[in-house]
Amino acid sequence: MNASLSPQGYTVIEVMIFLAISTLMLVSAVITVGGQQAKIQYAQAMRDVESKIQDVMSDISTGYYPQASFECIVNNFAPNDKPMLNPGSNTQGTNEPCTFIGKVLQFSPGGSADGLNIFTVIGRRQTPQGTRLRQVSSLEEANPVALATAPADLTEEDSLRFGLQVPVDGMKYGSPGSYTPIGAMGFFSSFGQYNTAGNNLLSSAQKLNLAWVPGTSLGDSKSTVAAAIENITDASGSSTLNPESIVICFEDANSDQRGFITIGGSGRQLTTELILDGECPS
Repeated sequence: MNASLSPQGYTVIEVMIFLAISTLMLVSAVITVGGQQAKIQYAQAMRDVESKIQDVMSDISTGYYPQASFECIVNNFAPNDKPMLNPGSNTQGTNEPCTFIGKVLQFSPGGSADGLNIFTVIGRRQTPQGTRLRQVSSLEEANPVALATAPADLTEEDSLRFGLQVPVDGMKYGSPGSYTPIGAMGFFSSFGQYNTAGNNLLSSAQKLNLAWVPGTSLGDSKSTVAAAIENITDASGSSTLNPESIVICFEDANSDQRGFITIGGSGRQLTTELILDGECPS
């Protein structure tokens, strides 16, 4: 007679052990995948910011600006007169008294940690030279004004992705070991240089200038920065143009990841350097 074998099953304890191990493995996998995803999103967000900055630099270099319809009015024979805007149908390139001269970036506008404003800046085209007019040859002569209010508000309002934000005092200018906090920075095209009589152009080479905006702090309102843009100057003794570098520091609100972007040229062509993993320079 063959002995019959009774089927064997799992005990309750064995089932509980199996479930516990499976749950632990699932949780570990979720944590690992989630952490890896956070790193990927952080890196993508940082590269997006660097790309935006490079796009702005390219726009200034190539002379590309947003389309807008308005009338620009300037008293050409009053050197301190700033451009004034009125509603109008004048299209881009037809406002003879004014010219586009640059763009300014403001992070954390109004305290929005992940916010980004990009201002378009115009200036006067001509200035008096005795009894006639000549083209402006400096940022100071252009009397810069931000297009940040009606009838021509060209401010681009954007935001950083995936929880990326700029910490307090996270934007600064200067050199390593002696950085000074600021709230906004910009890029401006250079102007042609003329002889002392003002009738001969000495150089037509265009240069991209880096600038910090005086009187600004991170978290300022849009209107505060727009007003401060008028104080950007290249005048001797008070120049805000071309510091050794400007650093923008970032942190991930969802993790402990930190990095920064350095913009500078040390007298050469402006470049950006992205550091994905590093503490904010002091």
